[in-house]
Amino acid sequence: SVQIRGNGLIGQLGRNIHNAFETAVTRKRNEDIAAMLLIDEADTIGAARGSGQRHHEDDAGVNTIIQEIDRIRGNNIPVFFVTNRANSLDSAILRRTAGIYHFNRPNAEQRKEVFRRLFQENPISDAGLNRLAARTEPRQIPGFDQRKHRYTYSDLTQRIAKSAIEDAVFSGQPLTAELLEKICAATYPTPEFQED
Repeated sequence: SVQIRGNGLIGQLGRNIHNAFETAVTRKRNEDIAAMLLIDEADTIGAARGSGQRHHEDDAGVNTIIQEIDRIRGNNIPVFFVTNRANSLDSAILRRTAGIYHFNRPNAEQRKEVFRRLFQENPISDAGLNRLAARTEPRQIPGFDQRKHRYTYSDLTQRIAKSAIEDAVFSGQPLTAELLEKICAATYPTPEFQED
């Protein structure tokens, strides 16, 4: 995660990146286990080098990532870069990828399925699921721009569902589709940018 930056000391980011890769290699070799590296919010440490807005330590971190990817090649250790800004990744990182997978924001049927699975212990009727899907249709965000933005999976699970559960617990009321609809109405989707 972005905690790999440490305290921002010169060279610390590169050392932390090297240590993460080395840990994966060592554990795979010594413990004979499957190993992988997952770099979450990868655009924060793997963004294109040379931008005037970036600190030289950031560019050094990208150089280290590239060197480490090359070093572990052949060790059967996949490295996953997770980001919603893939186009901001350094071109040298992108050239080393085996594949790029894009996950779209959920459509109405997928949103219904998310709510159905989240609340399977407290089932929501089909009519309730349909209303929740309708409440989470793409919509404009006031003060942002004129287009309609789609809800993300995280909007549904981490923002809407979590808020509804907290409201139900704190009010001492049951969790209902009506409460979820109210939370949906009050929760705008995460803005979509060019790459979403």
